Amino acid sequence: MTYRGPDAAGFWDGGACLLAHRRLKVVDLSEAGAQPLVTPDGLHALVYNGELYNDAELRHELTPLLQGHPFASRCDTETLLAAL
Repeated sequence: MTYRGPDAAGFWDGGACLLAHRRLKVVDLSEAGAQPLVTPDGLHALVYNGELYNDAELRHELTPLLQGHPFASRCDTETLLAAL
């Protein structure tokens, strides 16, 4: 995939599971959107290659449910992880 110009790569080792991701920065250009993304409590991790077309609406609905853990990025993967 490197010929496509990914901007970053990441790994997460959960013991019984290893997640790897190549990232092409499009919406969130910061490192806060780097994947794999892990929940603040460290219990869940996610890699995602897609696009949430209703990201803004989902963030608005999820914000009150996050109990003081605000979104750290503009990455839609973080929205999906919060929804799960």
